Amino acid sequence: MGYIPDLIDALGAPAFDDALRAALSGALVWGLVGSIGGACIRLAAGWRKRSAPFLWVAIVAGLASLVGAVETAQTSAVRGTLTFALGIGTMTAIGLSMRFLVNGMWRLRWLLAAWLAIALAGEAYSQLRPTDWTATTALPDEVVVQLRCSTVPDPLGLLGVHYWLAVFEPETKRWHRWEVWQQPDAGGTSWGHVHKDLMNADADVGGGPMQIRAEWHGAEARALAQAIARSPEYPDRGRYLAWPGPNSNTYIAWALRRAGVAGDLEPRGIGKDYLGLAGVAITTTGTGVQAESSLLGLKVGLRDGVELHFLSLTFGLDALRPAVKTPFGRVGWTEGRPLDHSQSSPPSRSSSVTSAPNR
Repeated sequence: MGYIPDLIDALGAPAFDDALRAALSGALVWGLVGSIGGACIRLAAGWRKRSAPFLWVAIVAGLASLVGAVETAQTSAVRGTLTFALGIGTMTAIGLSMRFLVNGMWRLRWLLAAWLAIALAGEAYSQLRPTDWTATTALPDEVVVQLRCSTVPDPLGLLGVHYWLAVFEPETKRWHRWEVWQQPDAGGTSWGHVHKDLMNADADVGGGPMQIRAEWHGAEARALAQAIARSPEYPDRGRYLAWPGPNSNTYIAWALRRAGVAGDLEPRGIGKDYLGLAGVAITTTGTGVQAESSLLGLKVGLRDGVELHFLSLTFGLDALRPAVKTPFGRVGWTEGRPLDHSQSSPPSRSSSVTSAPNR
């Protein structure tokens, strides 16, 4: 008769942190199953307006549980619980404002269509116009810093790019590559997840060819080089999570802010807007502000335009350079410079590329 009580006494009460982890895991399972099950039932039975609130509750619980569980795995159950509560609040706010947002977009449909047409024209022009970048075969007499990226392997390449910084040192006549990698101490010189020269500066990460997105010279390049040299102080060097962050793109945003140099990462740079549990910051362009949580975020700025971040996916419009921002990329006008063949040549690719480590 005393077996069960004795067994309970032997097991003891669970630790507070473990109990919260278990509760969040259970909420995640319930939320996701409830969301999928509710959606399937309503699709099979036919949509009725009065059932919408119940389905929305299931979706809210599922998404809030997801971000809460992710935060718990990264940090602690207490922060995970706070993230879960914040997720419930933000999703409820979205639900209450959904009709207003939809009606507003419908009223502006012709303006949005015209904006899309301008953005498509700009995208076509940008694709046809080459851009002048300093080649890695060149040996300039000044510091040069380039922002580079490559899509991650499929199928995530549709939604994700990996950014890194290439720095040319005129004293040594060498290019160095700085980035955050998913594995700590994977090669080269490293400080946790921060790596210097893990791979050749031209190497991609297995999903597509390397692309140069921005280049800095003069005072801006020197400021960036100084900030990058202090990468061992990067606060999240001991943490990495592909979604929602901190990851490789979070590191690039940190370097830009630390140097005070303007730069804008494309929408597929998931993690670029990660500010922890919740935070407010000046944007990486230095011309706007943003407020972020793991579930929802908003960015407004002169060079940033207006961006809504939902589950780290970007939706927005760029005003200064007309463009449409989607989770699949940015469509519109760019800031490239005309190509001058007398001063530069295309950077070498496969002949000098080192194989990327397994991701």
